[in-house]
Amino acid sequence: MQPRVVAKSELTGAGMPEDSYSLSEVKLSSKVRGKKSSAFYCQAWASATVAPFFKIEYEGLENLPSHDAPAECLKRCMDLIRNGASVFFFPEGTRSKEGKLGDFKKGAFSVAAKTGAPVIPITLIGTGRIMPAGMEGVVNSGSVKVIIHKPIEETDPEILRQVARNTILDTLKRRG
Repeated sequence: MQPRVVAKSELTGAGMPEDSYSLSEVKLSSKVRGKKSSAFYCQAWASATVAPFFKIEYEGLENLPSHDAPAECLKRCMDLIRNGASVFFFPEGTRSKEGKLGDFKKGAFSVAAKTGAPVIPITLIGTGRIMPAGMEGVVNSGSVKVIIHKPIEETDPEILRQVARNTILDTLKRRG
């Protein structure tokens, strides 16, 4: 399978099977703040919304780079792709308080252009109702629709960014 850069608007995971541990080993805390807590929120969101129906096993959490070194993060992603892994990005960088699609940051698309990996946009519909932005401790019942779009292959990171964002935006307008 060819390595890919996946750009979606909400949840992430990465790693290798030999680097896994069970969900029961994840320590949860009620006072988590800032960008460093994004992996925690992803785990909590997945646990709260999916755990009642499926067994969740996280793999490779140690592969998530520090948010204190974005350049190192992008370099690590390029190394992973060159070694055959796929990587996930949330190109908005944060969740929208208004529920609207934000601007996409260029990092994911620079990585894709430099490594020659295609970008696969993914649209998530309904996540804002389940866990409203700014209220990460609140989890409502509901469903999420996941739409996996066709890969985008392009060497210009700006074109990749625009096409990925427009693909997700057009889908949200039609189905959101």
